[in-house]
Amino acid sequence: MHRLKIADYIIFFLLLAISLSFIFSYSAERDGIIISASGKEYYYPLSEERTVSVSGPLGETVIEIKDRDARIISSPCPEKTCYYTRLGGQICCLPNRVLITFKGADDEILSY
Repeated sequence: MHRLKIADYIIFFLLLAISLSFIFSYSAERDGIIISASGKEYYYPLSEERTVSVSGPLGETVIEIKDRDARIISSPCPEKTCYYTRLGGQICCLPNRVLITFKGADDEILSY
């Protein structure tokens, strides 16, 4: 039977700490989003539900703001990974060059 080494414990506790930091920072108060597309930035509060369409080099990306959250619901990119991915408080559609950044109530960029 394989015995755990010190490095195994270190990796386990690092992964646990990273997971917990995502859980606790996700609960931070999010106030709005900034959408960057085609060299422009747009701010939308998360308190108002709406659907927003922005243009990129491949076409229109549609973002839904609902339940104090935002997500991409339609994009012309071929892989559609932006529908499922969030990277450190941001949602990005790299092929269409659209970036959504979550902002806190005191204007800090949030990571979760």
